Amino acid sequence: MEERSTYDIPEEFSDEDRWFKFFTKKQAIMIVAAIGIMVMLVKIFDGAGLAFIGVIFGGLLVIAITVIAMLKLPETNYLRGGGQTLDVILFKRFIRKRNRRIYVKGYVVEKRGEKDGK
Repeated sequence: MEERSTYDIPEEFSDEDRWFKFFTKKQAIMIVAAIGIMVMLVKIFDGAGLAFIGVIFGGLLVIAITVIAMLKLPETNYLRGGGQTLDVILFKRFIRKRNRRIYVKGYVVEKRGEKDGK
């Protein structure tokens, strides 16, 4: 009897569940981008002879972006975006402040004076 060490992945699992154990694709991209910014900061500060300060600023930036990308609000805070990561919530708040509009899925506004298709 042959022992099976691999199993087929069920269709319900997304690509993120399949390839990344600790991060989703979006979180991994954000962290890699933050590391790239850190490298640029180190090179900029190294030109002035202060590479250590660039490492500190870059490290703080990577930590902040990692926390923002990975921290989820509890499900009980559903009115404040519960169950979503902080980056999604901050992006939605930025769009809300910029456009001053509320987007509601499935809501259709009827024109004034029109009722029942008249």
